[in-house]
Amino acid sequence: MSDNPTLKIEESPEKSDTSTSNYSNIVENAIKSFRSEIGKVNILIAGKTGVGKSTLINSIFHDNLAQTGTGKPVTQEITEISKEGLPLSIIDSKGLELKEYNQIIGDLKEYVENRKANSDIRKHLHVAWVCIAEGSARIEEGEEELIKMLLEYMPVIIVITKCYTFDNGLQAKAKETFPDLNVMRVQSIPIKLEGGHEIKPKNLVELVLLTNNIIIPIIQNAFIASQKVSLDLKKQQAESLIKYLMKDSKGITKNSELINNIVYMITSISGVYGFYLKMEFVNDIVKIIFGENDSRLKKIIKSIYKKKSKTATKNNKVTGEEASELVGYIGELYLLTIIKSFKTKLGEMPTESEILQYIVNTLNKGTEKLNTN
Repeated sequence: MSDNPTLKIEESPEKSDTSTSNYSNIVENAIKSFRSEIGKVNILIAGKTGVGKSTLINSIFHDNLAQTGTGKPVTQEITEISKEGLPLSIIDSKGLELKEYNQIIGDLKEYVENRKANSDIRKHLHVAWVCIAEGSARIEEGEEELIKMLLEYMPVIIVITKCYTFDNGLQAKAKETFPDLNVMRVQSIPIKLEGGHEIKPKNLVELVLLTNNIIIPIIQNAFIASQKVSLDLKKQQAESLIKYLMKDSKGITKNSELINNIVYMITSISGVYGFYLKMEFVNDIVKIIFGENDSRLKKIIKSIYKKKSKTATKNNKVTGEEASELVGYIGELYLLTIIKSFKTKLGEMPTESEILQYIVNTLNKGTEKLNTN
């Protein structure tokens, strides 16, 4: 590969086998690549019945997973919850309130050991949240034994739930029992009290950031994509992806390679923000960004390259540096669209139709600005 690769900017998509009719194949490959590379994060959530595990799961992860996910029984007291398209598996363990908790912990240990024995680290359990309700006077024997067992296999966070009253000292007691463990007090949902006073959710973002910091790097991307409370984490991941693909695009010599990078970038950013990667949805995004017969893509190319290199425009060629700039421009414009859409929805997930309209509006403004510079 040469040090200064060039790309014919007037080469038609038909000639490079990347016409609109063929984008569906590229999108399908991009979705498969994203899902394969991001893997899945596996989180064990344990605690007594009624401590608020389902509420915590729904408050932190996309798609109201505890309600809409598929629960697969592993044992009588262990259920694995997952949902197609979400790179997350929740292992829900219950029954610690029972007298036979030793048997339950034994069954769970066997399950954890079997997962740990898998040669693929992405199949392991990556972190445990042991949930204890704030109203508890102390960490009970079953909970203590469970935590000790889990620490042999994975990082553990003690999550004190239902923190809508004053701190009763449970956090301090937990730190006294397990001085090296992270303990987080959380309130998962808003609660309205008499007189109109409302207690807001507490420390959900902090729990997500803490979890992301202690899990192994290879599955951090899956965790970031699955959670919904820290949009900053999603933004950072998307920005890193754009920078990586900009660097990769400096070696591009063919239109097909450029198109592949752009489509993969669009697909991955969508996945990072929790959109379900259906073929039709991603294909619609690509078509909007590229425009009818690639008209918008060509307009962006010409506007950028006209300013960058008179020689390149004259020869109908662009350097790899300019191809990198194109990828960066489209990536930043699409990321801006996603960020604005979440802000408009006050942090809630936009619908597919809403995000498509946001893309049209942002791209129209972006290309107009290019043409006036």
